[in-house]
Amino acid sequence: RLGSKLKIVTKTKENKNFNTLELNWQDFEEDQKKEFQSIPVKIDTAQILDRGFNIIKDSGTVVEIYQLREKWDREKLQKLKRYLQRLINPLQVNDAFQIFLKAEDFQVQDNQEEYDYNKVNGSITNRVYETLGLKTTTIDCKISEDGKTIKTTLNDKGVFIFEFKEKNDFDLLKNIEIKISFLNRIAKTTFTKLMGVEPVNYGNIFVFKNGFRVMPLGDYRNDWLGLDIRKGQGYKRTLGTRELLGRVEINGYQENFREIASREGLMHTHAFDQLIEFVMEKVIKKLEKYVIGAIYWDALIDEGNKRKDFNSIKLDSRKIIEQIAGNLDNKDLRYNEDLLQIVEKKTIEKIPETVKNIENIIKKEKDKEIKELYNQQIQSLKLGVKLQKKEKEEEAEKREIEEKKVLFLEGVLSQDTKEILGLQHQIKTSASIIQNRISYLKSTDPKEINLQEYDKILDSILIENEKIRSIVEFITQANYNMKSSEITEDLVLFIKQYIKNVNPMISKKYNERELDIRFENEPEFIKKFKPLEITIILGNLISNSRKANSKNIEISFNVADNKKLLIHFKDDGDGIPKKYRGDLNKIFEFGETTTHGSGIGLYFVKEILKRIGGNIRVNIEVDRGAEFILEIPK
Repeated sequence: RLGSKLKIVTKTKENKNFNTLELNWQDFEEDQKKEFQSIPVKIDTAQILDRGFNIIKDSGTVVEIYQLREKWDREKLQKLKRYLQRLINPLQVNDAFQIFLKAEDFQVQDNQEEYDYNKVNGSITNRVYETLGLKTTTIDCKISEDGKTIKTTLNDKGVFIFEFKEKNDFDLLKNIEIKISFLNRIAKTTFTKLMGVEPVNYGNIFVFKNGFRVMPLGDYRNDWLGLDIRKGQGYKRTLGTRELLGRVEINGYQENFREIASREGLMHTHAFDQLIEFVMEKVIKKLEKYVIGAIYWDALIDEGNKRKDFNSIKLDSRKIIEQIAGNLDNKDLRYNEDLLQIVEKKTIEKIPETVKNIENIIKKEKDKEIKELYNQQIQSLKLGVKLQKKEKEEEAEKREIEEKKVLFLEGVLSQDTKEILGLQHQIKTSASIIQNRISYLKSTDPKEINLQEYDKILDSILIENEKIRSIVEFITQANYNMKSSEITEDLVLFIKQYIKNVNPMISKKYNERELDIRFENEPEFIKKFKPLEITIILGNLISNSRKANSKNIEISFNVADNKKLLIHFKDDGDGIPKKYRGDLNKIFEFGETTTHGSGIGLYFVKEILKRIGGNIRVNIEVDRGAEFILEIPK
């Protein structure tokens, strides 16, 4: 791809002559089934170099690629640098072997670049695992040099989970090490920021032979393990190339693993087939069972397709590992003493996602019996969470803890102390503002305060009071991981979870009529936002719909140009009063009410949206009820 001709010049200290090798790449591309060693090349010796290679002094090697196929600009050199990074085994340190890229024409621009990945010149290193750090789940699997044993180790975000040794039944495999990481959202974001390329475009599971890459295995769109095909066919959730990053190291002389022509990787021998099977069965499937939560999934339906009681599938640490690793009778096992709690928490946290995945499958499934089976799974999952909640509440009472609220689908056991202190601080701040405003009114002669100033003071008091009311509801009902400051999360998912899980609890507490709230079109919209502000907006809109005698609410989402989120909030209530039809903006003014309320709800919603650069408007083209369209920028 770089050029059509290649010349290699090498010299040793003992030899005065230069050994040269010249080849034409077209000779290697005519028949890709031919092995490298069967294709003839031109080899010669020379006392003087005809191309002026002054880089070689006493000894060394120079590779010259000429008759280039393309013009090389800065962008192409940056791509070359990233390509070379993938040739380096990230965990093998060899001080005697380094790669440098030197292009003096681009040095000035390099000096202005903030990130190393944008620079052309300099040493080339593979920092992929340093980049991921402790933000992901990683499985290591090593086949001993003699091929007799396998050692498997699992770590989750830097925490040791388990390790076991077993007999190796793959007779053609030995002296191989495999390391694969699951890329969650945080790991993907970190990787892209520090490496300058998205993981999906970087590659997936690479193969190294004695420290050197076997091309093109693991490159973008090279699915040598068939992961994406399997992911598309399976009814259970599996991991694909977008979610995995790792390497397979083949060490020592192994004649069963031979490279063939330049773009074909390894010859498809029985050993290569065994390697694929080993990576899938011994590594990837074990990783899947841990990160996806398949421990509980597989246990929910027995051989007779009958739903099991949740208590009957509660596992101890050894049984958990058995579900991941298989029978442990003949395995040397070591594991984290807190494994049960770690996996239990991880599994419960995955339940909302699991339920959502099953519900999506049900929508596409036509077979009634299979639909019923999936519905049983959902009921089992929900029942399991309910029982888990009850169990935790009973334990809390025994320990004489006053109260511990558990959010139904999140399975979180306690609120973060700093989070509560932050919200309490906000309450104190708002209360102080209210007290100061009231003190000012009491100490000032009413004749000296004009109506406009009075309205402004009253406005600020009502707003701070609304903040306090929302915070009280929020901290007593919701158990999200929400800070009083801003968080960066999927705003669409946050809105849905809040309305489906928290809002009904608030309605029940205040004896308010429940509404049927449905969602349509749920795109991902990652944004920095304040949870408190969003819950206040949602609370006011839902409250207005309830006051307008609505029974149903439909909320749909759309992302415009990847820059802003459009939220359509539609109900089937009494609609907008006729007196506002001529000037719909009037309903957002302070003191105006469409529902015989206080007149600050929609005003407050608009003020919050205005502060974050958003907007709210009314859609008058609806047959019944009211529809508000909210715009929230990225």
